[in-house]
Formats: sequence, C-alpha cells, structure tokens
Amino acid sequence: MLVEHPFLLSHKIRLAIRDKRKHDIQKPACLLQRNRQSQLSSATWQVFFSPHGGATSAIREALEKAEESVLAQAYSFTLAPIAEALVRAHRRGVAVRVILDRSQRTDEYSVADFLANSGIITIIDAAHAIAHSNIIIIANETVITGSFNFTKAAEERYAGNISTISSKEL
Repeated sequence: MLVEHPFLLSHKIRLAIRDKRKHDIQKPACLLQRNRQSQLSSATWQVFFSPHGGATSAIREALEKAEESVLAQAYSFTLAPIAEALVRAHRRGVAVRVILDRSQRTDEYSVADFLANSGIITIIDAAHAIAHSNIIIIANETVITGSFNFTKAAEERYAGNISTISSKEL
C-alpha cells in the first residue's frame, strides 16, 4: 500500500538541511556554498557517470553499507538492483523511507508497489507537477544526488551522473 503524503519526507529533508546550517541562513547562497565547503574538511566524494559508468553499482554498494537510515526521493524508479538493496537494508533494520513522483503510481515498471509491499514507507508526491529530485541520504552523513534516474535506461543508454558526498559533519 502506498502512502500518499506529499510533504512528509521532503519536508523532513528540508528541515534536516535547514537545521544543519541554520547559522548560515542569513548569508547569500554563494557564501553558503563556500562556507559549507570549508566546514566539511573531512568530506570525501566520488562522481559517476552513465551510461555504464558505475552509478548503479555505487548506489547499491552505499545502500548495502547503510546501518541506520535511508531517505530517498526519485523521479523515475524502475531499477531492480537499487530497489532490492533498499529492501535488504529495510530487512536489516535500517529505517528506509522513499518519496516517488506521481508518475510512479501508474508506471508499468515502477518499483513503488514492490517497495511498499516489502514494508518500506513509500510516499507518492502528488503535490507537485513533477517531483524531479534524485537523492539518497544515508544516516545523515552520505548524500547521493545527480541527474541519474533510477532506471535501466539511465544505466544503459542515457547520459547522467551522480555525486556521492560523505562526511560526519553533514
């Protein structure tokens, strides 16, 4: 069963980000980035490209290491290896929450029902015309984001990217 609460996870993500940098809120965006970078002295990052550039493997490997929580939001999500990694994390006791674009309610190959039937809270964002965010936050210290949709076509045919950024300071 899909939970239709359009703002729950994205609101929590926005609040978490706001709380982490509330001291920077009055500064212009260009300073936020510069200040944020200087504060993340222990950050590590990687960049992956598609097609066939390791994006799916990088996401799956990060999910396999998750121990505490996974927050994910995806525009298009039909890629079984990532869905299966989320379910394995959930079965290990990791708190997994997913928000999907409204198109995933009816997409023939969407993993929405698979995730929901596996016990993962799966939210359809019906509040926006298109919810085109592709982001995974693991334990509030690893962020995976980019243009890469979680689809087989993105892995095999489309040009896309993901960046993974890890830091306990996030």
